[in-house]
Amino acid sequence: MFVEVIIPLSVGSKYTYSVPDELQNVVRRGSLVLVPFAGAKRYTALVVNVHHNKPEEFQVKSIDGIADETVHFNDKHIEFIDWVSEYYMAYPGDTLRAALPVAFRLESVTYVQLNSVETDKELHLTPSEQKVVEALSDGNSYTIQELQKLTGIKGVNLHVKQLLDKQIVCVKELVDPLFKPKTECWLKLQEPLTDELWARLKRATSQTKVLKIFQDLGQNELLRQDILKHDVKLAVAIRELCKRGVLIAENREFQAVDDCEEGVDSNKLNHAQGNALDFINKEFERFNTVLLHGVTSSGKTEIYIKLIEQMVEQGKQTLFLLPEIALTIQIIKRLKRVFGTRIGVYHSGMSDRDRADLWRKQCSNNPYQIILGVRSSLFLPFTNLGLVIIDEEHDTSYKQREPSPRYNGRDSALMLAKIHGAKTLLGSATPSLESYRNALAGKFGLCELMVRHGNFSMPEIVLADLADARHRKVMNGCFTPTLIAEMKRVLNEGNQVILFQNRRGYSTFIRCDECGHVPQCTACDVSMTYYKGDNRMMCRYCGRISPIEIKCKECGKGTYRLGRAGTEKIVEEIQALFPNCTVDRIDTDSMSNKNKFRESIANFESGKTQILVGTQMIAKGLDFGGVKLVGVIDADSLIHLPDFRAEERAFAQLLQVAGRCGRRGSDGVVVIQTSEPKHPIFDWIKQTAYKDMFNSLALERKEFNYPPFSKIIGLELRHKDRNCVRKHANAVAAFLRSRLGLNAVEGPAEPEVGKIGLLYRVTLLLKLSDYNTFILAKMCLKAFYEKIDRDLRVLIDID
Repeated sequence: MFVEVIIPLSVGSKYTYSVPDELQNVVRRGSLVLVPFAGAKRYTALVVNVHHNKPEEFQVKSIDGIADETVHFNDKHIEFIDWVSEYYMAYPGDTLRAALPVAFRLESVTYVQLNSVETDKELHLTPSEQKVVEALSDGNSYTIQELQKLTGIKGVNLHVKQLLDKQIVCVKELVDPLFKPKTECWLKLQEPLTDELWARLKRATSQTKVLKIFQDLGQNELLRQDILKHDVKLAVAIRELCKRGVLIAENREFQAVDDCEEGVDSNKLNHAQGNALDFINKEFERFNTVLLHGVTSSGKTEIYIKLIEQMVEQGKQTLFLLPEIALTIQIIKRLKRVFGTRIGVYHSGMSDRDRADLWRKQCSNNPYQIILGVRSSLFLPFTNLGLVIIDEEHDTSYKQREPSPRYNGRDSALMLAKIHGAKTLLGSATPSLESYRNALAGKFGLCELMVRHGNFSMPEIVLADLADARHRKVMNGCFTPTLIAEMKRVLNEGNQVILFQNRRGYSTFIRCDECGHVPQCTACDVSMTYYKGDNRMMCRYCGRISPIEIKCKECGKGTYRLGRAGTEKIVEEIQALFPNCTVDRIDTDSMSNKNKFRESIANFESGKTQILVGTQMIAKGLDFGGVKLVGVIDADSLIHLPDFRAEERAFAQLLQVAGRCGRRGSDGVVVIQTSEPKHPIFDWIKQTAYKDMFNSLALERKEFNYPPFSKIIGLELRHKDRNCVRKHANAVAAFLRSRLGLNAVEGPAEPEVGKIGLLYRVTLLLKLSDYNTFILAKMCLKAFYEKIDRDLRVLIDID
């Protein structure tokens, strides 16, 4: 019996192994097995095929065993992983690596141990080698990393290699189980609590106290930690009772209990929501996918809940996708109030143990009926998927950038639903042009919900002219008089303010006031971002850190001045303007962990925080009742990005952040600071005119052959030598033009950031008018990929 497996590494093939006789009744398609690979190393692998055809062209290795009996991939799960790999041109191993929690990716670790050495043998060891031998003399095996800590020797690998050559030590590859199921200690009574037993323990007061707890609770077995809650000193008494045979201790796998409220009925829908729900159900009779276009605060979440209830009644599973982890904080409370313990949460912010536990539960006979998660939850095992909900479907966070596979969570979710025969609901106040065109073309159903819940009006949009305020010299730091006046009014009324600035740090760059020099990252073609709190500069691309300079290191005369303000500087200026107000900041720099984020959200919800400053993390999905003002510090930075989707994304972001305002009543105000108040995007936002925006941008996209009227593939080449990467880029451009046509290839060109991490970058863009050309382009890219220089990195980004 032989199996084909996928190994979670960046390797292009599936590999064949033989199955030992004792495992032939256990191993099947979808099993996770342990295999030798690349010498003596061991890896977890996924069995995707079982057969009896012995390969003749190579010697077959044997699998070592089952990696985890509790985890199994079904056929639909494997089909989805194959589709992601094929469509997004990723190695199957990369896709499996993205799918599996690290806890299940058992990987080999090199262990070093001492050979048996004769004591009278002259070893001729250097002092460092002697240290290594002494560390190993206890008879244990240690990893290279552990040896380095034990000996304090940097580069201990070299000395281990020398000891290997002298045959004093040997190495072996062992599998390091990163995940062991969490266990808890249960104590069970082995004999009844008779008078004779009480008499025997008359003088052992602590042991008697332990047994009294069993008696008072009327239980035959209890958790050890529950007994110790009464008195931690009872640990010794428990140990003695186990020695006497009165109690027996047993370690059992921990069963997590969700800390949530009991399920209650969901809220009743208003007239508009009820009509929308009925319409969606009718559309599902004709379409597998329906787009729900509902303005901000229209109550889309309540409609989602009603649809999930329908799936629960039918005994089917639902996958509820959100673009970012941040949004799960609030919505999980709402869903758990209705569905209780039937809902599971999955995202990268969870611990490895928690993610592994959820995988095990989904592979069990009692899986969660509802999964709430981000794009990574697409790879969970589903057995009876009936509905996929994709909230904020337009959001760019659904697109995976690094590492491979560079998949789009929204598009992949549509395929997952198709594989399972499930329905898909796309929800957004600002749908992507692709989804809206599919709805207009009759590929998707379309349901529109254009009134806010409670019939509250949309907030008033006020444009504050930055150019005029700077010309009249009335700016107060980053703030126009209009925004400051509105903030004073709202705060005096006891309401809250959100300020949106899509830049982190204190200043996005610093510039010499004498020669104009801007400090750049030494590894990337990008300016360093200044962080005042840490008094340092950091590169947003590679993470390099450098100390702040007082005098310009270029001319030696000038002093560095701040450039564009980030969220850190906005907070400082707000605290100076409103010293009696509590200000908090939410961005990826300040939110060090999920508890800090939860605390910030809870403080703002309860009113402890009056002003919240943040990046796009606060611009979508969150629901705050006391917000009466939203201020956009610099809208121009969103509009003028070198991206054909810049205006679409700016419209979506500005409308979404505006939607955080006035959600519990009228008179909400949004102040947008811009140097171009006559830009058409602001007219669309003022009138919430999504269709006008769509018609205008669609006309432009069609003329220049951009999505949704074509498919695009981004191709990026990276190399440490600038001339080499340009040479390869010219070669691949000529090769692709000869097969796809002159108009299908744009570039090569240097991107805005021409170097990242010491590697020079050149990009090409393939614009493909139909699906057949798209398939041909992928075949051409595969042919090119097989011939490239090993030092050349090629990144292919589909769609």
